[in-house]
Amino acid sequence: MPKDPRPAPRKLPQQERSRALYEAILVAAAELLEKDGAGFTLADVAARAGVGSGSLYQYFSDRPALIAALVDRQLASDRVTLGAFLQTSDADVAELPEQLVTGVLRLYGPRPRSMTNMVVLLRELGRDSDVARLTEEFCAAVAARLERAHPRALPEACLDAARTAVHALLGSVRQAAQDTPERLLGDEAFRSRLVAVVRAALTLA
Repeated sequence: MPKDPRPAPRKLPQQERSRALYEAILVAAAELLEKDGAGFTLADVAARAGVGSGSLYQYFSDRPALIAALVDRQLASDRVTLGAFLQTSDADVAELPEQLVTGVLRLYGPRPRSMTNMVVLLRELGRDSDVARLTEEFCAAVAARLERAHPRALPEACLDAARTAVHALLGSVRQAAQDTPERLLGDEAFRSRLVAVVRAALTLA
């Protein structure tokens, strides 16, 4: 069986205290990603977490291993969001634009810069395809909602509309995260524009 070439932690925490330390390290890395960008070092993370370098090296042998764990943590959070969306799959399709915008802003609003900076880390690890797969799952879920609401529509048309809506939403949020991150929280005008963009994209002829 071929060995997985992707970096991974030296070990995973087993006891409660170890899990708390492991999580504190990842939280610190996430905070640095939001505050200072993608160029943080292991020493920066250890200092931010308030732990010694030895404690950090118990779990992460190098920067790629730490970044991989941080990426996995983010993808897990994204999957929770996708799962929550799937649980509302029988809701009125008219509510879909609001649901999409609410979900994305809830995920990225508290830490807008991380969204852009995470892209840098994904490229550093060569894991862009992981996010692409998750995004495609999201698009497929949206397309399924459209198909149920518009049974006469072609599945391909529903998927095209879903992809347009999801990518337009993520692109707009990512751009705002770069230019005016404060808009991601509490800016109702920005939110309304996002809903309008998604609604237009999901309108089937």
